[in-house]
Amino acid sequence: MPPEPAQHGPLPLTDTELADLSAALGRLAGGGPTVRRDGLATGLAEHFDVLNRVASGDLSARIQGDSPEEILRHLKAVTNKTIDQLAAALASKRRAEQLQMESERRYRSLFEKSADATLVIDRDRIIDCNEACLELFGCPSKEGFLSLRPADLTPEHQPAGQPSIDKVLALVREALRTGRRRFQLLHKRWDGATFHAEVFLTLIPVAKKRLLHAVLRDVTAAQTAAEEQRKLQFQLQQAQKLEAIGTLAGGIAHDFNNALGPIIGYTEMAMDDLEEGSATRRNLKHVLLSAERARALVQQIMAFSRDAGVEVAPLNATLVVAETVQLLRASLPTTIEIRTRLEERDTWVEANPSHIHQVVMNLCTNAAHALEAVGGGLLEVELESVLLAPEDVRQDLRLQAGPHVSLTVRDTGGGIPEAIRGRIFEPFFTTKEVGEGSGMGLAMVHGVVSDLGGAVRVESVVGEGTRFQVLLPRVHQGASYTRSSQPAVRQPGRGRVLLVDDEQIVVDFIGQALGRGGYQVTALTSSEDALALFARDPGAFDVVVTDQTMPRLTGLSLAERMLTLRPGLPVILCSGFSHSVTPEIAAAKGICTYLNKPFSIAELDAAVRGAVGER
Repeated sequence: MPPEPAQHGPLPLTDTELADLSAALGRLAGGGPTVRRDGLATGLAEHFDVLNRVASGDLSARIQGDSPEEILRHLKAVTNKTIDQLAAALASKRRAEQLQMESERRYRSLFEKSADATLVIDRDRIIDCNEACLELFGCPSKEGFLSLRPADLTPEHQPAGQPSIDKVLALVREALRTGRRRFQLLHKRWDGATFHAEVFLTLIPVAKKRLLHAVLRDVTAAQTAAEEQRKLQFQLQQAQKLEAIGTLAGGIAHDFNNALGPIIGYTEMAMDDLEEGSATRRNLKHVLLSAERARALVQQIMAFSRDAGVEVAPLNATLVVAETVQLLRASLPTTIEIRTRLEERDTWVEANPSHIHQVVMNLCTNAAHALEAVGGGLLEVELESVLLAPEDVRQDLRLQAGPHVSLTVRDTGGGIPEAIRGRIFEPFFTTKEVGEGSGMGLAMVHGVVSDLGGAVRVESVVGEGTRFQVLLPRVHQGASYTRSSQPAVRQPGRGRVLLVDDEQIVVDFIGQALGRGGYQVTALTSSEDALALFARDPGAFDVVVTDQTMPRLTGLSLAERMLTLRPGLPVILCSGFSHSVTPEIAAAKGICTYLNKPFSIAELDAAVRGAVGER
């Protein structure tokens, strides 16, 4: 019988228990939780050391404590608990790693498959990009793209002139400071072509690095659309300004023309009563010239309105342009060279010769002033037939695609500064000294061209010159334009004229002019009285000459009532300005002649002779 073990002998552990405990404690080598019982602290490392000595045969090793069995139970409990905690921590770590790997897979999938160009920037280096980024920039390989710096994706300068590298570095610094940045920037493709891109920069801290996640979207089309919208808005504002001027013109033109008409008429009659070559006749001739200049100025102001009342018809613009340039040559200094290139075919437009004359004269005069300011230069005038495509007319409200006639006036002057380029068509805007220009020239050009359904385009470079292009719709060939000639000597007129105008001075002037021409004139200042007189005997008059703007009963209404009483009655309608009546409307109502105020005695005589059938 073996002897009983001593009370303080070796710990009685089975081989299986010892192996399990040794394996468990082996995983905790180096220290672990401490077993605490009655204030006695025993480290796991100490237990592990004792157990190893026992396992190796050293039965002298001892574990301090109350009893081996109690210590073993505590040791097992602590070990199992520690193992469970470590296993839970390990499982939690593995789950976190799996979630992180799954998140990274999702991010990489989104990064690669995103329709937006996406790249990652580390300071001044591009460290990653997706396929959409390569497509946007037209880069053939990812390796080639990653060899670039952010500034390499832009042209040398931005549209405002700032170096792109300075702009890019400033934006990157701002994104790193604030955490995000959104902006638009001009970029450059692999082949050198440029495009506008909207960029979103977001700061992404990774480990000890501060990376920038960049998303780019090509907004060139949107930028172009916005620019076209801005131009259309500007054209609309210009049209509204000109419409306001047209309203102003309507308010003053009637009264001004009524005052100007008698000045012209009485001056002509006074000149007829004086001997040719007399000093008084020469003086009156200067009065008449000044009145004609005032008349032309009113016509320029009225050109802003479609109610200007000037008859239009198909004409060959080449003949009018050539004639105007020929007249202009004599007035320009020899330091200005004029070159012309005028097509002779397919240059027909719907206009009045005065329209084309005024447009060419004002554009060339404006160019001549620019050339004189730099000591001379070249003035070119070109006229040609062009075909406008739909994309050519998007920026012009009045133009439609199709055949047009293009008039170009180009000079090598000092150019127009960008700061005032948007105001050059404004009425009364001028950069000239007082007395050198009224500011009406280009405004009149814009008004006339708009009235004819065309558009004016301008290009200018400071220090190089300016180019104006007038585009007018082309029409089919009509009657040839010929230069006006002096009217032939007329025989005294015959006929009875009913004259109606609410301005006494106008009635006196026209009545006297017609009386001197041989007509019998009955003049009234009330349209209602004129209607009553006519109604008593509709056949008493051969022709009626009436003003349009009169109180209670307008000239057109008066004519309509008279025509009801006597169909076919010759009626001449005179108007200084009218928003509601045009030559076309008047003709549709049965008016035989529409006469614009102020008119000369010769024009009045021709209208009356034509109405009564005289030659």
